[in-house]
Amino acid sequence: MKTHKLDTPKIIQMPVLPPFVERSRFIATCSIQKGDTPLYFQWKKNGQTITQQSQRIKVDSTTVMSTLSIDSIIREDAANYSCIVRNAFGEDSQNVVLTVKASLKWIKEPKDTKVTIGEDLSLFCEADGFPIPKITWINAKSDKVLSEGKQLQLKKVSLEESHSYKCVAENGEDKPLTKSFSVKVVGKNQKVALQFKE
Repeated sequence: MKTHKLDTPKIIQMPVLPPFVERSRFIATCSIQKGDTPLYFQWKKNGQTITQQSQRIKVDSTTVMSTLSIDSIIREDAANYSCIVRNAFGEDSQNVVLTVKASLKWIKEPKDTKVTIGEDLSLFCEADGFPIPKITWINAKSDKVLSEGKQLQLKKVSLEESHSYKCVAENGEDKPLTKSFSVKVVGKNQKVALQFKE
């Protein structure tokens, strides 16, 4: 008399996925290679069980497979998703990583600025995107990198700093964003004249 072999579940390996763009659709399928029924499926996002479904996020399961679908994905959906399947004899799990790519766009662009000689000047430049962009400040006259980060500080500006600058945002994925602007350093007498004229 033959006896039935008791099989623990085995999930077919999930593929490595390329980055998804925002507002596209993400589908992950968890298919069983072997395992005795009944099978119980569970999905987790970064280790937290997905319990609440919505119009965008749905889990559909049959006796031998489960599908996680996310419509119109946003950056916050980027995560490590795990499918866990259990039966009376054991369990198995597989992971799939969702990376969401967001195009570069300016949040705050630097503008042409006038400053009086000897004063301090703070300039701001900010961009959004995923991967998160790096901000670089460049002296357009010499092509020298001055600083990195959202803020450029020029202490006690001199006439030599009266020229064009560039703020560059890049994330290694999109075409870099570049904003050129000028800093005009004026003497104290010029500032008084400008204020009077205005």
